[in-house]
Amino acid sequence: MATLASLDDASGKGIRTRFLQSGGGRIGRAEVRARAGRAMARNLPTFQDCPNPAQTWAIIGGGPSIARDVEEIRALKRRGARLVSVNKSHDWLLERGIVPWGHVLLDPKDWVARYVKRPRKDVRYFLASQCHDDTFEALKDYPVFLWHAGQDFDEGPEPNAYLRAAWPRRPWFVVPGGTTVGLRAMQLGHAMGADRFHLFGLDSSRAEGRLHAYAKTEAADADSGALSLRFRGRKYVFDTNSHMARQQMDFDKFIAEMPNHFANGLLRPGFALTVHGAGLLPFFAATIGLHADPACNADPARVGGYVDVIAK
Repeated sequence: MATLASLDDASGKGIRTRFLQSGGGRIGRAEVRARAGRAMARNLPTFQDCPNPAQTWAIIGGGPSIARDVEEIRALKRRGARLVSVNKSHDWLLERGIVPWGHVLLDPKDWVARYVKRPRKDVRYFLASQCHDDTFEALKDYPVFLWHAGQDFDEGPEPNAYLRAAWPRRPWFVVPGGTTVGLRAMQLGHAMGADRFHLFGLDSSRAEGRLHAYAKTEAADADSGALSLRFRGRKYVFDTNSHMARQQMDFDKFIAEMPNHFANGLLRPGFALTVHGAGLLPFFAATIGLHADPACNADPARVGGYVDVIAK
């Protein structure tokens, strides 16, 4: 199994240390509560009101590798998998003639309202209560289902505490999980009854200088730098930023905690993951046998996406 290895940036500071310290929500506790209240006041159906007969979800992130996985995405849809896009991958799929079954949004920033420019009545939009009001307004004429993304604050988990006090007679459910929408969509899907997940485009690193398959400005609060995975006496170096590196770290933590999740009933026995693509997270997945390509599981170096290899 690969392990994370810290590298230095040009200033000599440890990238991994800064990446680990960069986590947490992008809005404060008071705003999380306020947005949850406004979202609840919209009287939207919850994700639990949305039927999901499929056991398999294919979650489509925005990493560069999705460009090479289009036919596999089509094939999974033909076999009955529910395609669930996140962020801007919704329109990216539509441009290729692929209509997602659902779309998940999590980020609280106002620009997320412009991520979906081609909304459709036959797509289900799962909006986290922390999303900006503009995002809810942009999709108000389409099938929107509400969910709540759990966050930990010093005062306690939110919006759990707020919802328990302010909305005791209304149904609500807080979905735990990683800091990025791709990982949180997996937890949302499991809460909706899906057990098998294919993860596309959760590369967690750049390819040829690009972090996404589509045009998307990187967040100003995302530090860039190099991070490496140590595997079989070598360091595989990836070009990434703090948000995407955190995604890989969250995935790593989730994998490590899976035995406990199964034992405590937080994951059903049939839960299974398959990771597609190239880059930091898919490379890590290959080291533990979770990559879609058996050849990559046998030799993770075949995953690609790294910018350098250091013998050490």
